[in-house]
Amino acid sequence: MTLDDVLFITVLVAAITWVIVKAVYDREVQHLRRENRMLWRLLSDQARLHEMSLDAYIAMLREAQRHMGGQPF
Repeated sequence: MTLDDVLFITVLVAAITWVIVKAVYDREVQHLRRENRMLWRLLSDQARLHEMSLDAYIAMLREAQRHMGGQPF
């Protein structure tokens, strides 16, 4: 084996390794982005539910206050 053969094999192995690592990395990044979008959707839905719950609670307190003659709690 000559030095040229060794260099060629080394470059070839490095290139194949880089392609494999890049493919795995890209796949993992896509997976993480998908999970991130799902998490943001869930958090957004939960924030809307909390806001609706808070609005309902405030409405209930106002209605109770109105029935008590306008006296604050």
